[in-house]
Amino acid sequence: MATKKAKKAAKKPVKKVAKKPVRKVAKKPVRKVAKKPVRKVAKKPVKKVAAKKPAKKVAAKKPAKKVAAKKPAKKVAKKPARKVAKKPARKVAKKPARKVAKRPVKKVVKKRPPIVIRKPAKVVVKKPAPAPAAPPAPPAPKPPLGAPAGPGVVKRPPPERRVLVLGAGLVSRPLVDYLLRQPGYKVTVATRTVSKAQALVAGRPNGEAVAYDISDAAQLGAMISRHDLTVSLLPYTHHPTVARACIERRKHMVTTSYVGDAMRALDGEAKAAGITILNEMGLDPGIDHMSAMRIIHKVQREGGSIVHFHSYCGGLPAPEANTNPLGYKFSWSPRGVLLAGRNAARYRKDGQLVEIPGPRLFENYWEVKVDDLAFEAYPNRDSLGYLSIYGIESAKTILRGTFRNAGWCRFLKKVADLGLLDETPRTDLGGMNMVQFTRSLVGAAGSADIRLALAQKLDLPPDSEMMLKFEWLGFFSQDPVPTTKGGNIDVLTALMHARMQYAKGERDMIVLRHEFQAEFPGGRREEITSTLLDFGVPGGDSAMARTVSLPAAIAARLVLEGRIERRGVCIPVEPAIFHPVLDELAALGINCVEKTTVR
Repeated sequence: MATKKAKKAAKKPVKKVAKKPVRKVAKKPVRKVAKKPVRKVAKKPVKKVAAKKPAKKVAAKKPAKKVAAKKPAKKVAKKPARKVAKKPARKVAKKPARKVAKRPVKKVVKKRPPIVIRKPAKVVVKKPAPAPAAPPAPPAPKPPLGAPAGPGVVKRPPPERRVLVLGAGLVSRPLVDYLLRQPGYKVTVATRTVSKAQALVAGRPNGEAVAYDISDAAQLGAMISRHDLTVSLLPYTHHPTVARACIERRKHMVTTSYVGDAMRALDGEAKAAGITILNEMGLDPGIDHMSAMRIIHKVQREGGSIVHFHSYCGGLPAPEANTNPLGYKFSWSPRGVLLAGRNAARYRKDGQLVEIPGPRLFENYWEVKVDDLAFEAYPNRDSLGYLSIYGIESAKTILRGTFRNAGWCRFLKKVADLGLLDETPRTDLGGMNMVQFTRSLVGAAGSADIRLALAQKLDLPPDSEMMLKFEWLGFFSQDPVPTTKGGNIDVLTALMHARMQYAKGERDMIVLRHEFQAEFPGGRREEITSTLLDFGVPGGDSAMARTVSLPAAIAARLVLEGRIERRGVCIPVEPAIFHPVLDELAALGINCVEKTTVR
């Protein structure tokens, strides 16, 4: 009971007195007293007890019993305790917690470990990466074959590769020079006149000159056996013989000539032997195929098709060197030039087949302009076969032609009419002069005027420009016939060769021209031209020699180094062949310039 009364008595005074004394007294004493004790007391308990010990002292019942006896103690203990406990707890507990607990965790736990882990990972992963790739290079044969400057090969001597070159004619020097410059290559030049081979080798230690007669089959087989690849620059009629010897001995072969039926028939045997017989690796044929196929593939990749295609090529004197009545000088075999004039021709024009027999070849010519130059053009061989080879079967026009200067076709037509392109051997050339030779062509009597007889035979005025050309060649001369062996074509070859050579310092010129019309989905049409214009170097290599023999030299290297893997009898119309060859030719300054006009 006493307790209940005491409680009642305690409650009443608290309600009345607590309001006034607290407002009056609490302000002054709290400001003065609370500052000092709070700073001293709040710091020690918070750090040592970590907010638990003060709770025990305040919540304990012992102090409550002592203060409870005194009425003022209850008033002061409750209210100041609440004010003092709240303020320091918020100010002191929050700030240290942010500084001490959170920041150290970020610096020590989260940031430092990633730095230690990531940096070594980058360094360790990148550096070991090339290490696995390096070991296979030394033992594997492919890097040395395809990458002459690759890592791991430089320190070791390059593998030895032996090349046999058959022939030492007008176009052979750039090929021999190119191969002799390749590290590890040894080149043997074999020809009938050994002095020509010696001039090509020029004393270089990795070159050898050998006298060789094409009729000696045993010598041919022995030479091919000692080499890895044979380049035949002989007349095209000898290529099948060389190819058979290469097949028997499983040796690769490269030529610059067209693939004939005899060569084509060896395709299966070459594949069975695992060898490459790469033909048409010259200028025409050669660069013409490769530059055309690069454009055709590009059009087809873009979804287009070739509608019309004309291709022309010619080796001619540079404009300043065009100084003789025929407008032509020989930068390659004169006999080969004349033999090409005997070929029949076939092509497609606007969907129609056109066929021209050999004797009438030079009746069909027209003018073609290339930049500021104008040429005569006539069809070259059978163009129809290239519809499937080039993959343009649907084309309405395909024509491959030859460039010559004005007047050439009319003169060669008369030459053909006289029978001067006939290869039939003659036995009566010994002791004959040129007038007598000309009489034999026209069937004139010994007393007849030879000039007039020839003019009547050819249906020409005696004083015509055409007759002056025959006179310039020596057909009315008393000089002996320049050769006593062979046929009429051999006499003409000798006459032309003596008068139609390049003088010292004169340049020749190569003109290769492609003209395409292509159609694309949506109706877009493009006219595309590709032009190669190359000039000889005075005192150095002719343009003809460079453009004929360098493609063959590059191809020989690519075959030997494993970068051309095609086997059998083939020509350079595949990307694996024409892309690397054209790229290297461009690096050597032989480059086709392409122009496109959108219609």
